[in-house]
Amino acid sequence: MRRKIFIFLLLVNFINSCATHEQNPPKAQGGVLSLSSESLRYPLPLVGEWDFYYN
Repeated sequence: MRRKIFIFLLLVNFINSCATHEQNPPKAQGGVLSLSSESLRYPLPLVGEWDFYYN
């Protein structure tokens, strides 16, 4: 019985540690996206309407 409880708690801990936490990505305002306060350790999604112009 103790082994089942241990395995259950271990599984719950593993699932909790793998869960992604909802983040609020920065949004472009007036055509400007400020990343000065962002930690660039992970990819940031580009939220909003975007256009690409090749020079």
